[in-house]
Amino acid sequence: MIESFIAALAPAAAALLAIRFCRDDLRRATWRWFVPVALLVFAPYWVTDRIPAPLDFLAAHVVPWMQPGVVVQNALQSDVVTQMLPWREIVTQFWRHREWPLINPYAGAGTALWANPQAAVLHPLTFLGLPFSTFAWATFVVVARAVIAMTGMFLFLREERRSEQAAVIGAIAYAFCGMHIAFLLFPAVNVTMMLPWLMTFIARRHTLGCAIATALLFLGGHPESVFLAGLLAIPYAIAVHRAGMMRYAFAAVSGALLAAPVVVPFLLAAGGSERAAHPLSFTPFEPSQLLSFVFPARFAYAPFSAPGANFNEFAIQYAGFATFALALFAIVRKGRELRFWIVMLLVLFAAAYLPVALMARARYAVAFVVSTLAAYGYDLKRDRSANLIAAGCLGVVLIAAVAFWPRAVEMHVEAFVVASAAIAIVSTAVLAWSPRLAAIAVAADLAVLLLLSIPPHSRPEFYPETGAIRFLRAQPGEFRVSGVGGSLFPNVSTMFGIRDIRVHDPMASEQYLRKLESGGLDRRGYFEVFHGFPSPRLANELGVRYFIAPPGVRSPLPAVCRGDDAVVFLNPGARDLPPSAIPKPPGWTIGWVLGFVGLLSLWLLRNNAALASR
Repeated sequence: MIESFIAALAPAAAALLAIRFCRDDLRRATWRWFVPVALLVFAPYWVTDRIPAPLDFLAAHVVPWMQPGVVVQNALQSDVVTQMLPWREIVTQFWRHREWPLINPYAGAGTALWANPQAAVLHPLTFLGLPFSTFAWATFVVVARAVIAMTGMFLFLREERRSEQAAVIGAIAYAFCGMHIAFLLFPAVNVTMMLPWLMTFIARRHTLGCAIATALLFLGGHPESVFLAGLLAIPYAIAVHRAGMMRYAFAAVSGALLAAPVVVPFLLAAGGSERAAHPLSFTPFEPSQLLSFVFPARFAYAPFSAPGANFNEFAIQYAGFATFALALFAIVRKGRELRFWIVMLLVLFAAAYLPVALMARARYAVAFVVSTLAAYGYDLKRDRSANLIAAGCLGVVLIAAVAFWPRAVEMHVEAFVVASAAIAIVSTAVLAWSPRLAAIAVAADLAVLLLLSIPPHSRPEFYPETGAIRFLRAQPGEFRVSGVGGSLFPNVSTMFGIRDIRVHDPMASEQYLRKLESGGLDRRGYFEVFHGFPSPRLANELGVRYFIAPPGVRSPLPAVCRGDDAVVFLNPGARDLPPSAIPKPPGWTIGWVLGFVGLLSLWLLRNNAALASR
């Protein structure tokens, strides 16, 4: 409990200390809004010693934690427990032992860690979170990211000459938009939280700041999101300072060079990875997907009619009902003056439906534009059209709720639909009769979306050590294991220091995965599994000494641990694993050389800025 309190309060306290010497408006906004909102929105987690991670996925789907009758409340978040938290655990272990986090020895036959951007091995929040356990780190990082995103968005909107209150509304809307909820504990948010800061430095023509922001974007852990940030930042730079584009380009290159120690190994490893061999599919546009601007339905798959559509990809532009209504008001009233933002809104939303999977999340930049337009809309003098627009948006939500209701009952998500409708009604009333409460309405809207979408889960649910796991951890020597079916999903063994031949990682070697496939790995599903025991040849070659299987499974192999949680079989033919040195990833040396060049570039930018100010 104490650790959760410290994890939540530490980034809040750091923010308050950091703004002591900042401008008055930022100090007021941080004290009155950003820190209180971040702590209140996440209070259901840290106050109760819980975290926003789908730990029920373990109890619903993964042996040895599987329990009868458990239904995961948000399976769309499964990567958090099968990738993000295990990667955080192993990176932390390496840094605490003053070792380079080069590979994860507990997944596959040793999978890339340094070259895996989602491990975010050099990101500042990785180092600042080292004092916390992986459980408490989840609280630390969500509060820190929210505060960083809010302060950056506030500064950007003030550069756009928006009032303090309008800037607060836009800041809250973007910091808690659908992207930042759907990917709350994903490294992509390390990138998206920095977009407002990059835009702020562009607006100020601060090239050193642009370079640092660019470096943090690349270090964040999601190259696709960096590319999508550029789709907005580059046109904005052209719009505000076309003559200075060479300076911006130099700043961007300097930032990329600064991140080269991890970027170069990633680029060299990406070509042979599963990410390159099997790119994600995309879902085509359907008119019903426009509903997600005002009616996210709280993480339900419908009412987005395209097969496979879900909140994680199709509602991440949601930034609050009131936010969208204010944005529409700004477009109607000041369309000519806001043509840059209107064009970017249309272009980015259209780009999200290009037949390239990585473009889907361009919607987070759409959320940024909607939040910006909402700040403009709030500062406009309200008239009858404002109320008509809000009422029209409300009508869309209510009609969609009624039309979707039978499907909601079938999917058992009635509460989500009711919450969406109720929020729309309250937000419409606030905009009509008390616009000064708009910031509170937006914060409440997105807080409800967060809490319903990602319910809190407690420490006892956090990878509990069962009898089968205790048995495996107690065995001497170096060996590997493999799960049968849904047993001990890939990567989760990292939490216990158990080596698993399977891996669930887009940066996994395609050549290695094909080797597993030749031994029986089924790669047709999202989670690649051995439905039965791997072939003896493969198991013996890779040193698989133990197989872990669901309770009740029988095999000619000797069962050395049989319990209610799982059964463990011994493979007598497994070869011993010889100790081996961990090689540096390809591009290691050139990456650090380029990183040093990036530091030199920053020094040049700083000196040029100092000379220009004289």
